[in-house]
Amino acid sequence: MTYVQPDPELQAALGKENLFFEGRLTIGDSDICLVGKLESSGWKIDSRSQSQNANLKFRLSRSLTRDEAIEQAIAYLESKAGPQFKNLSENEERMIERMSVANRVQAFVFYMQARLPDELAERFLQIGATGDDLGILRFAADENISSIAEEAVAHCFYWSNPRATGEFFDWVRANDDGRMWTFALLDSLWQQYTVSSSINRLTQEDPPTAEELDGLSDEQVSDLLTRTRRLKNQVR
Repeated sequence: MTYVQPDPELQAALGKENLFFEGRLTIGDSDICLVGKLESSGWKIDSRSQSQNANLKFRLSRSLTRDEAIEQAIAYLESKAGPQFKNLSENEERMIERMSVANRVQAFVFYMQARLPDELAERFLQIGATGDDLGILRFAADENISSIAEEAVAHCFYWSNPRATGEFFDWVRANDDGRMWTFALLDSLWQQYTVSSSINRLTQEDPPTAEELDGLSDEQVSDLLTRTRRLKNQVR
């Protein structure tokens, strides 16, 4: 954090430098202007940023020194800004893509580890090492983590099943009922999606004419009946 001394008139009005601070800092992608002033009711803190999470006004205890107020103000802003996720490198992305084909759960773990801040990544791996599946679900469901967990599930699911195009994921968003994306959910919705797509293709096709039916061989008729029964069973 780089501090900017207040102008002489403001400093004279405050009387002492330790009653005021002003500085700029960066948290993630957010540039923040942080201003603090000691009043009778405590430190009045004003942080201004284009990020809504970091555009705040709050108060800290009057008993804090100037440096302590700065330290606590920064810590509070960092907690409000949420985790600062890392970006995947090209090598990491290629590695996860290959891993997804063989073991998408392992690929998911690697994806999460690579995207999470170091402290959260270590905690995630510790939970995974215990085999506590419920603990992993609770960790991933945290509102600050869930977006990255769903991103990891979606990417690993796609890399393990390239037929799951953007149209499928649009369909998932419209049919997930607000549930968190997991492999189990996507597997279930993929089955529903493929059945729905097959029915749509079947209903869009023109029914065979009597002449065409008469021209079918016994094997072709048997195959047609088998596919029709299979579709009916899937719909039930």
